[in-house]
Amino acid sequence: MKALFRVAVFGLLAACLAGCSKGGVKKVTVDGTVSYRGQRVTSGILRVVSAGGEFATTPIRADGTFTLTDVVPGDVQVGIMEAPRAASSSDGKGGPAARPVPIPAKYKDPQKSDLRYTISDDTPALNIELR
Repeated sequence: MKALFRVAVFGLLAACLAGCSKGGVKKVTVDGTVSYRGQRVTSGILRVVSAGGEFATTPIRADGTFTLTDVVPGDVQVGIMEAPRAASSSDGKGGPAARPVPIPAKYKDPQKSDLRYTISDDTPALNIELR
């Protein structure tokens, strides 16, 4: 029984070391835009989920752009949630806050939305168009 335990521990240790020698999972940074019916989405939280279940989130800026870091390359599903409502009605620069573009509820859950993309090391930009 002790020999079987030692073999199992050795196997797990070898698998860990093999994974560690590769430097772990490589992640990339992706910039892009989010639009709904041709209008930039001015707020919200973008969530990207990989086939393995890893996820990354980022806020959508007032100009409809985002920078998503720590994305595992491969096929991903995308969801967009409404941003929490701010107590202020200002854009932080003294002007009125941009009115949010209403997004259909089907886009909230990455697994239920129809937003699917392939991310790679050389993905120049991810321009998401909601319909």
